[in-house]
Amino acid sequence: MRNIDELIATIIPPNDYQHRNGFSCVPVIASLSDDERPLVEQKLLEMLEKSSDTLIGEALVSLGCTDAAGLFYRKISTETTPMQKIIWASYINQLKGYDDELKTLVLQEFDKVSDTYSILPAFHLLARFGDADIDDRIRQYTDSKEYLIAYNARKALDLRN
Repeated sequence: MRNIDELIATIIPPNDYQHRNGFSCVPVIASLSDDERPLVEQKLLEMLEKSSDTLIGEALVSLGCTDAAGLFYRKISTETTPMQKIIWASYINQLKGYDDELKTLVLQEFDKVSDTYSILPAFHLLARFGDADIDDRIRQYTDSKEYLIAYNARKALDLRN
C-alpha cells in the first residue's frame, strides 16, 4: 500500500496555476487500491472540514463518497459567491441525484452570475442536472452576441450549430 499522505498530495496539489492548470485528480483516484480508497476518503473528508477547496469536493465525488454530501450542503450555506454555491450543489447532485431544492438553489444563484468567466463554467455545471427548466435557462444564452457565451451554452447542452 502506498503512503496515504503522498497520495493526498498527488490528488490535491497546491492551489495555484502552476499545479492545477489542466490537472485532474480522476486518474490518481482510479489507480487507488481497495485498501487505499477508504483511507484517502477519510483524509479528504477531514481536509474538507477545514477548507473550501473544490478540488477536494471533486475528489470525493470521484470516489463516490456519499458521506461528503452533508459537508457539501454546509459549504453551500457558508459560501458567499454564486459560483461556489453552484459548484457544491453540482457535487451533491452527482452524488445523490436530482433534488428540487438544489434545482431552485442553482437557478437562483445562476441569476446572480454576471461575469463571462464565471458564466461559462456555470453552463457546464448546470447541464449536469439534466433538468428541462435548467436546460431552458441555459438555452437562453445560445444566441448570445458574445461568441464564448453562445458557444459554451450550446456545448453544455450538446447542441450543434
